[in-house]
Amino acid sequence: MRRYLCLATFFCLCGLAAHAQSAIFLFDDFYNAKIHFKNRGVTVAKMNFDSTHDKMFYKDKNVTMELMNAAAIDSIVWSKTRTFVYKDRKYLEKCDVPNGTVFIHWKIKSTQIGAVGALGMRTLAKVENIDKKEYGIYNDNEKQATVELYKKKNENAYYFTKDGKTNKVTNLKSLLKLYPGKEEQIQQFVKEHKIDMKEPEDVLALLNFCMGF
Repeated sequence: MRRYLCLATFFCLCGLAAHAQSAIFLFDDFYNAKIHFKNRGVTVAKMNFDSTHDKMFYKDKNVTMELMNAAAIDSIVWSKTRTFVYKDRKYLEKCDVPNGTVFIHWKIKSTQIGAVGALGMRTLAKVENIDKKEYGIYNDNEKQATVELYKKKNENAYYFTKDGKTNKVTNLKSLLKLYPGKEEQIQQFVKEHKIDMKEPEDVLALLNFCMGF
């Protein structure tokens, strides 16, 4: 691995002690990815994307580092199925759909919704059921008096080209503004397909539909 990561110009050791507590990574682990540079250089590393702070990280053995000099990167590809590019000073996932290309700017945050005290009593907010897939449990050391409860919140932005112009969509309202006269058809598609604007796959399906007009 070390032979791939000898480009000190592009990589820098990053202290994650404070950062890691609030970082929400896109993938459940670090996976092999190819980093393609604009100078046609290519390197391989185990990568993951911090969707909270819009940063790329890689692992060299057991050391986690931040990928630096993002402007020199052309693309980062995981197993030919997930591709990120660095554009307009942010990382975007490139998603090809039948009617065009959509770029996702992932932004996932955690919102505190309560805490469980030492005697099992909840504070700040009432939470009836804790779904481990939906809630992250922090400060879960048995010696600690409380366990804080967090819920992941998706604040993604989606970019696509319409009439030669790049457009940004963050919710259904912003999408409807781009298609005057097509609002009823779009609303019907949303209803029939039960589109949830917080689910990326649903948003991609809706945008593909709209790009077909």
